[in-house]
Amino acid sequence: MPPLQRSDPYPWPWDAEVDEPLTGDRLALLCVAVQPTFTETTVGAEGVTVTVGLLARALRQAGAAVVCVTVGARHHPVRPSPLRVVGGEPPDPLIAAYSDALVTAPGIDGFFASPLESLLRGLGRDRLVLCGLGAETAVDSTLRSANDRGFECLTLTDAVAPHSPELADHAHSSITMSGGIFGAIGTTSDLLGAIGTAHDSPAPASQEVQAR
Repeated sequence: MPPLQRSDPYPWPWDAEVDEPLTGDRLALLCVAVQPTFTETTVGAEGVTVTVGLLARALRQAGAAVVCVTVGARHHPVRPSPLRVVGGEPPDPLIAAYSDALVTAPGIDGFFASPLESLLRGLGRDRLVLCGLGAETAVDSTLRSANDRGFECLTLTDAVAPHSPELADHAHSSITMSGGIFGAIGTTSDLLGAIGTAHDSPAPASQEVQAR
């Protein structure tokens, strides 16, 4: 059986071989919209940002690629930050420090008019774990685009902050309908329990990738 047994509506990832261990080799963590505008407009953003930062560090230790995705570059000006993202808001500095790449997209969907797909393909990552701010907007839109592109997706419900808790519940329900039409949902603790994270901590390093 796939290693993440408690994910809903199926053990994740669906394409895992019997007794295949969950490793970071094919895994990428997408930290979506952890940026000022979404921090100001989501419920529980501060706590979720801390969770995402810890998750980014742990998964990077396990060999997963960590990609920090900012969105809405056309609508939001750059704010003062030591991390400069041309054309968009800067990501949370702690999360960016443990990211392998920073991608900024002009729309609400992290794949729209951005190099995100080509980056993931180039890294050989086809299993995506999604977290971040805007559960029913940026995270959900990025998830749906990832699914359309053939990625196997897991959304961590305790690592996303909603604009409205009620709408977030509907967004999570839509992922699991029809047997998991947009992937599966799970929790941070279950994911970290299923993947080996006992590795030496890597030095923070990131590269900036801009939308074209």
